[in-house]
Amino acid sequence: RRLAEALLAAGGTVRFARPDDQATEPRWDGDTATLRPGDADQLRAVLRHTRDLGELPDRVVHLWSLADHTDGDQAHDPADAVDTALTLGLHTLVGLAAALRDLGSTSWALDVVTSGVCSATGTEALRPAWSTLTGPVRVIPLEYPGVTCRLVDLDPAGTTASPRPATDLIAELAADRTDPVVALRGGRRWLPDHDRITPAQPDSDARTTAGEGALRERGVYLVTGGLGGIGLAMAEHLATTCQARLVLFGRTGLPPRDTWDDILADPRAGEEVRRRVAGVRRVEDTGAEVLVVTGDVSTPEDTDRAVRAALDRFGALHGVLHAAGVPGIGLMQFKTRAEMDRVLAPKVAGTLALTRALRAVPDLDFLVLFSSITATTGGGPGQVDYCAANAFLDAHARDPRRAGDPWRTLSVGWGEWRWNAWEAGLAGYDSALQDYFRANRARLGIDFEAGWRSLLRALATDQPHAVVNTQDFATLVHASSQFTVDAVTAPRPTDQRTPRHPRPDLVTPYVAPTGDVETAIAEVWAEALGLDRVGSQDGFFDLGGNSLVGIKVLADIRRRLDVDDLAPHVLYQAPTVGALAQLIAPAQVPTATPVAEPGGDRGQRRRAGLRAAQRRKNA
Repeated sequence: RRLAEALLAAGGTVRFARPDDQATEPRWDGDTATLRPGDADQLRAVLRHTRDLGELPDRVVHLWSLADHTDGDQAHDPADAVDTALTLGLHTLVGLAAALRDLGSTSWALDVVTSGVCSATGTEALRPAWSTLTGPVRVIPLEYPGVTCRLVDLDPAGTTASPRPATDLIAELAADRTDPVVALRGGRRWLPDHDRITPAQPDSDARTTAGEGALRERGVYLVTGGLGGIGLAMAEHLATTCQARLVLFGRTGLPPRDTWDDILADPRAGEEVRRRVAGVRRVEDTGAEVLVVTGDVSTPEDTDRAVRAALDRFGALHGVLHAAGVPGIGLMQFKTRAEMDRVLAPKVAGTLALTRALRAVPDLDFLVLFSSITATTGGGPGQVDYCAANAFLDAHARDPRRAGDPWRTLSVGWGEWRWNAWEAGLAGYDSALQDYFRANRARLGIDFEAGWRSLLRALATDQPHAVVNTQDFATLVHASSQFTVDAVTAPRPTDQRTPRHPRPDLVTPYVAPTGDVETAIAEVWAEALGLDRVGSQDGFFDLGGNSLVGIKVLADIRRRLDVDDLAPHVLYQAPTVGALAQLIAPAQVPTATPVAEPGGDRGQRRRAGLRAAQRRKNA
């Protein structure tokens, strides 16, 4: 109320939006809309109504993220707290940004107001679930360069007990500042920063570097994501450093041991299964005992089973490296909630499942969470869910309540590793940019030896959160803020246009586009995808399209056909040239039976369809 009064007094027009989990459709009562939180369609409907009134907002102040601030996550099941935070926070803000872009708004400001996300004094109670707000705050400006975002964190102690927080908030919102994250505490503004930790000497003894007792001789260590490249590398270092006994926990297990020799000798065996088998054998060659447990760390029953397996097999568990993760791929205008939840699950639900399961372990030394610098940099377009997931890990480790755990929790925000199995994250970037990122990874990426030394150095500190990066971090954070969609999709000079390639063999035969609308769409797709031709019945994603390319494609179609309201998700609703043309201009597109170009047998088309399906999976 105080904030609305201040905005009205300043001459603004204020509209309110209230959440209702049971709303089946938006409803208006005077200047207040009520809608279901996290529902992109209802958000779009509300904003379309305001646009029809000539009132699309140029500023949004999001206060839903103050929900339940009085008791934080402590009075709730942690999983329920996460679901509430994601629904009222991340999913609502992603839907908001997409809806405003769909309706033609390209320049507006977002202020996300919450409490208990920033550890400013080091003593305040934190709400780690709400740290996932970091994802939209950091990444919306990267995917929508005309939008400015900031997160304003109020003191979680007494946000309703006195007028002070509201007074501070009004002053902060009135100020012309660009800090993306600020914490307000008792009239003071706190901004995040990083201090350098003196690196350990490369030739120093690993166990001494890690600090007294950090690693135990023949200790038992569980590694989630244990069959991934980084997980296996850490396992191998544990084995050689302290003759560790290891539990490697991951979603994908290993084939029967008696088939390993044949798999390694057969070049036709899948590259991924060969890598896993060779990695585990390499660890065992050090003399280590290795137990592989298959399961999903985000499923409490699977995580309980992995912890019990360690205790049953080895009689103890002394440390956990939580290295499981799923890459974030695709711009938020194209992401579904299910796709984002899949990226969040191993880090958010997985950490909660581990924290619960480890309470049954009597003598645990540490839980190390493998986070990422994307929690601070945003990570670039397409990383809203991955940024949010890693911000949760950092906040979970910094939460003062972790002091009550019988083990040490440490979150390590890793920069880019030289090893990277997430090549799909480059999908959609210009080929020259892809080459640049690969070269940059080789030049500045963290190798396994340096990563291991850095992990031990972080364990030797008393900090709950450390960042490992090979570049000056402040410079990197600033540079990351310039890595926007516009920067990676900027038109190339005429003499550097995408070279044209033959249209791939698809299950769908080629059908020539008809009419001006179909022809225009087909030409835009062909230019963006580097194809010599695109047919009326060709699917955008079958041709190799993805969300990053889709943004540019739809922008070009809007300009070429003078279309005002063309949401990116229409590429899922109308994925072919003909279907999209029918959606844009139904009166101009006659319904006709397509005439297929002769040639091509059914088997060829089926194989081409399988290849297209694999491309979609990779993208």
